[in-house]
Amino acid sequence: MFPSLPSSLSTAVPCGTPSLPPLAYGYVASSFGYQDAAQYFGHLLKLRCSDWVAISGADGRYGELIVLDLRPVHNTLSPGHPVIGVSMDLDSRCHSVPQDCVLAQRIWRPQSELDYHRHVSDAALERPIFFLHNNGRLGLAVASTLSGDFSTLRSVSQPVNMGGKTTTTVRIHLYGVPAYKCQIHIRDDTPNRAPIVLGRLIRLLGRQVADFLNKNGMGARGLNSETTIIVGVVQVSAGCWMPILAQAASHPFSTISY
Repeated sequence: MFPSLPSSLSTAVPCGTPSLPPLAYGYVASSFGYQDAAQYFGHLLKLRCSDWVAISGADGRYGELIVLDLRPVHNTLSPGHPVIGVSMDLDSRCHSVPQDCVLAQRIWRPQSELDYHRHVSDAALERPIFFLHNNGRLGLAVASTLSGDFSTLRSVSQPVNMGGKTTTTVRIHLYGVPAYKCQIHIRDDTPNRAPIVLGRLIRLLGRQVADFLNKNGMGARGLNSETTIIVGVVQVSAGCWMPILAQAASHPFSTISY
């Protein structure tokens, strides 16, 4: 669910550098915080932080954040080297979701160390899924997911890989708000139990985010189905995905302390 890799890439910056714009200003880091995002990327890629760098598209049309293992090329980009899309760069000019509108969340982790290793650090995690439109716009309002107004999404009728399970847990952990979780089916009702398509996934997420907003009275804080945007969804453990949420820039979120 990423755009094509850009033909020209910006200068690579080693992970761990304090001024690392591609990682620090990506949607995953803006949602979960830089440190948790860096740890998450390490689990996703099964690489040490020192083994990869984050780079972004030079033209900024889609602002893709990509990472690669630099050990074989000694910090020099070269054709044919593995490049993996893992997040999206924050770019309000093309995505309409500025950084300060992304809603901060606590990334969910299993409580026990054994479960953490089994379901997170040693598990095969899928890459984040981003809801990108044909015109490059990213994300859509909860109200649009409920009404079915998402025909302009890229790959809307294509299956999404969410780890091979039949169901998964969706969690929302906004600061200052009770944690929310629910289960959704991620395979269809056909005899082959095929993975659901992107359009089905966004409908399911929209229903759960709307339920979260209603149960917690979020409308009083400026968050409702019209102003809440679903940017993407991230697999934080083998059996758990968390949506990246944002608020329309014209309706600033209030009363929650970050």
